[in-house]
Parts: sequence; structure tokens; C-alpha cells
Amino acid sequence: MDTEKWQDVEMKYEEIILNLLNRVQELEEQVAEIKNQIYFPSEELIERSIKTPTRNEAKSRAMDYIRIKHPDYLIETASRKEGGGIKIRKPDNEKHILIKFYHSIHYYNPSKKTSYGWYIVFSKDLIGQQFDLCLFSYLDLEGNYHYFMFTPKEVKTHWEKHHSIHNDKVYLFLSVENQQAFEIRESKVEVTKNYNDWDILEKL
Repeated sequence: MDTEKWQDVEMKYEEIILNLLNRVQELEEQVAEIKNQIYFPSEELIERSIKTPTRNEAKSRAMDYIRIKHPDYLIETASRKEGGGIKIRKPDNEKHILIKFYHSIHYYNPSKKTSYGWYIVFSKDLIGQQFDLCLFSYLDLEGNYHYFMFTPKEVKTHWEKHHSIHNDKVYLFLSVENQQAFEIRESKVEVTKNYNDWDILEKL
């Protein structure tokens, strides 16, 4: 086999391996969420009976929001290799912005009368410079989308400061009350500055 054909074979194998790794990560996230429900049954989590959009539907909605706020940006879905989130290119900058996208079904805690989105972030996604932003979304009972935007550094800092369990996964419970946003996994921490902060894209 000549060198050119061997390189083509190598590239195909690399693509197959990368797709498998991405699928494994998705399965790990699903298993981690199930385990978390088993480990913390006292939370009395209830998934309310509303039609929950898929991750792709929620991501498309977020991309529409960005197009409305920033009509001159080129916005597209990132490849699997790039995390499968959202990819943005500004007209005055050749460097693209990569957003890691997270979507949650709607949860409700009857004892606290609080609804929120529940997210699992792998700590490896907070290290390095692969992602510029982490975007979290959920749809409430009234059909309203809620979006929270953090830089990876902000998520890591919040995790280290306000969470007692430090391993390879970060668990976030994000909630909105009277137009104020909170992260409520272990304690109630206000994160309103990260709520619907579409203008953060101008600073990147």
C-alpha cells in the first residue's frame, strides 16, 4: 500500500475512533445523571409533564437568539470534533468562538417549590482553551427558554468555591426566580449576571 492510500486509511480510522469517543462521552453523561438521581434521592426531583425539546431543538433555538442579537455573526453547528455545540465567527475576526452546549429537562423540587435545569459538566471541558463559553438551557412549565452563559473559567471557579465534591464531574442546578438566576446544587448562589447574557459574545 502506497503512502497516500495508507494516510487515507489512517484518517478514516481516526474519524471512526473520534466518533466512538464522542458517543462514549454522551453515554457517560447519561449514566452520570442517572447515578446522581440515585445518590441524591432526598432532592425529590420531579420531571413535570411538559413536552421537552430535544438537545438539537434547544440548540437551534439558542442559535436563533444569537442571530437576532448579532445578525452579522456567522453561526453554525460545531462538528463532533469541536464538541457538537455552536460555532460562531465574527465578521471582523478570523478566529471562531466555540460554545459547549448543555440542555436539561425541567425539574421541580416540591419541598422548596423550585424549578430548575440539571447539568453535568466534565471537568476536562473546563481545562485548556477548547471552548470559549458554556451555554446551559432549559424550558420551564410556561414554555419559556432560560439560558445561562459562563466561561469555562467561571464554571471551574464556581465549582471550586461553592461545591464540596470535587472529582471529574461538575453538577449544576440552575434556576430562575423573579428574573434572578441562581445555582442551587449545594447552596443558593446568585448568577444573574450570567443569565441571558448574549452580550458576552461581543467581549470574546
